[in-house]
Amino acid sequence: MTSSLKSQNMKFELTVVIPAYNVENYLLRSIESLGSWLNNEAIEILIVDDGSTDDSLLVARHIEETYNNVSVYHKDNGGLSSARNFGYSLAGGRYVYFFDSDDALSEDAAEILLKTILSTSDDLIMFGYDEILEDGTINTFTNKIKSQEMELILEKHDILTELLGIKQGFVPGYAPTKIFRSDAIKELYFREMYYEDLAFFMDFLRQNASDTYRFINLPLYKYYRRSGSITLQSSETKLMDKMTSLDIMLDDVLEMSSNPRIVNEAFKSYFVGYLWIAKLNKDVSSVLVSKRVHKVLHSNQGKYFELFKGFKNFVKFVYYRTF
Repeated sequence: MTSSLKSQNMKFELTVVIPAYNVENYLLRSIESLGSWLNNEAIEILIVDDGSTDDSLLVARHIEETYNNVSVYHKDNGGLSSARNFGYSLAGGRYVYFFDSDDALSEDAAEILLKTILSTSDDLIMFGYDEILEDGTINTFTNKIKSQEMELILEKHDILTELLGIKQGFVPGYAPTKIFRSDAIKELYFREMYYEDLAFFMDFLRQNASDTYRFINLPLYKYYRRSGSITLQSSETKLMDKMTSLDIMLDDVLEMSSNPRIVNEAFKSYFVGYLWIAKLNKDVSSVLVSKRVHKVLHSNQGKYFELFKGFKNFVKFVYYRTF
């Protein structure tokens, strides 16, 4: 389908990039949650089918025929990062939003976010989210201390503090809880690896000149945590990529901050991440993973023992910290 809207070389206020891979049961729900963004001439919605083996492409084509600002592209399977980068290469929006095809926006989110986009030139807009478990449990991630304030201005220091879980942890590395100004990420790309979201966000913070960012203190995104999710399955590649993501996180934090508390928490998250990977590797039995974990812990043992004074304190940290 080629509508008049799609045939014009328009500059949009927002481009929504939606990678889709084997999500035939979720894609329509996700698209319909975009609400007032659908058939909106200020917004383009790009669904990138990443070589699905189910009927995701068929569902996407039906959606394309229903809404005149939705375009569907099909490519060979290359993974989430590849699909995001492909979609972003086609984007014509002043802002870009990387939306996941098995999740959803909350009610009124589309209106709130579009109103914000139209009234700002901020490089980054962040917002809270609900994590919805399979048993129906909902965990809400917003700034509960300032729950009466709908919008907050966060400094880069505040974002690092939340990312590392020093305070409430309401700012994750997760891309779909953020909308980026296109010009602010034009030199960036998603690394073609698992756990790419954190690496992308850390790279953004490191290279971005701004020091203050907008956070909408409402759960505008619904993250459905499913047992079949790639983030809950282990393999050698995924464990190696997780370690790469941790390496990028630590390097970027050390470049951005000299605050002792932030630096120490970054190292703690780094070490605990590697130890958790070592635990997961008991099922994977990868020699490469084992060697890399050993090398990192051995080469940083001075900092390791400085932070974890006493075995009891370390055990308490590992088991009671949310990572």
